Amino acid sequence: RLYNIDTSTNRCGDRDPLLMSFKASRGWISNVQFLSCADSDTHAATSEHTYFLSSSNDGKVILWDANKELEGSGTAYQVYVQDDIHTGGIFSMHELLGTVATASKDASVSISTITPDGAIKLKVRYQ
Repeated sequence: RLYNIDTSTNRCGDRDPLLMSFKASRGWISNVQFLSCADSDTHAATSEHTYFLSSSNDGKVILWDANKELEGSGTAYQVYVQDDIHTGGIFSMHELLGTVATASKDASVSISTITPDGAIKLKVRYQ
């Protein structure tokens, strides 16, 4: 679920409005993270786009655009789906400046990059 958080009020207990909630995977989601950098070459947040990544037990890493919604579905737009980084489920993911590290149940750690067109490309995989 994505919420709009208003930090200007600083009041505890106020619930911010839900922006979007949707099923993003067949299995459980292990991690969700908004992209960290403000560089348009790596698909960071702008006034037109709010990009985030999800990783899941089905071995997928998905780049989403929260500002685009599939018509009337309440589901964020999938910019790119990468499903061949690992052979097992992903239990950990971290993104920094367009580089994504993932760890899997297949006992591997992978480093990928987000390209300017939104693709998630594997750079190296450690067994």
